[in-house]
Amino acid sequence: MNKILAISILVLVMFLPVMAGENFVNWSAEYYVTMPDNWFHVPYSTVSIFLKTQNVDPTVFEYDGVIAPESDEPFFTGAYVFLIHHAADELNSGQIDSVLLEVANDYKNRPKNGSLKSGNQTLQLDKPIYDKSLKTVIVKSRVTSEFADKYLLEVRKFYSKGVAVFLCYSPKLLRARCIDMAVQPCPVANRGSKRGPQQ
Repeated sequence: MNKILAISILVLVMFLPVMAGENFVNWSAEYYVTMPDNWFHVPYSTVSIFLKTQNVDPTVFEYDGVIAPESDEPFFTGAYVFLIHHAADELNSGQIDSVLLEVANDYKNRPKNGSLKSGNQTLQLDKPIYDKSLKTVIVKSRVTSEFADKYLLEVRKFYSKGVAVFLCYSPKLLRARCIDMAVQPCPVANRGSKRGPQQ
């Protein structure tokens, strides 16, 4: 089994530190995400129903999974994270530049170089930030509609097999001081409990 990329769950930027729980694993994309305690992998059937209410065709929108805190309420009423990946045989600098250009076009601002290290309180996440050493680009926006008012933290993490994308939705303001818990890479062999696509 090839090594897989371990990425601490990005939604930790939204909350105070929590203990890590189980892992969401995507074997085909060769990455896993360590979930906080009391988080779970939302069933695909539940996510499909939610997507249809948003006029999104679940057979067209490709995602690896959705994780959210355990709750008696529907998952979409609180914080949740869509996990997505874009595969590449061998990620190179040209592909990274292409993704950064895509982010610039999406948010009308070119990503600025910055550090996502612990304790950095000066980050302005309303515009894309790219940490070259961590190979991570991050930006915050607001999603509003008739049914929702949430913050969206979009994080794209470059790794050898492509780009892991995390769409983190939350009704709470994001906490920049916790970003370091979200972006530390740790390549390891398979470990822990396993959830998610294993084809």
